[in-house]
Amino acid sequence: MWTRQIKAVEGEGVNGPDSYAGLSFFIERHGGVELIGHSGDQNGFISHLYLHPPSRTGYVVSFNTDTTPAKDGSRPGTRQTDATVRELILKHVIR
Repeated sequence: MWTRQIKAVEGEGVNGPDSYAGLSFFIERHGGVELIGHSGDQNGFISHLYLHPPSRTGYVVSFNTDTTPAKDGSRPGTRQTDATVRELILKHVIR
């Protein structure tokens, strides 16, 4: 279920260039760390689940809105915030 099957591309529920579809989850590599994940959005609600089996850790993030970044750069969008949370967890929890 967590074995790479086919290459996935942006827009198919993955984040990043080193992403593959498994048999129900996505397998993504971020900064040399392989994560098992799944995400979804519907009607402006976004959720994301990541698992790191070697460390037996994971996290869930959920947003009740999908915002775009401010044009002047003063506010990140929801997806940028999701990526920032992932990077902080990779740096401070999983590694």
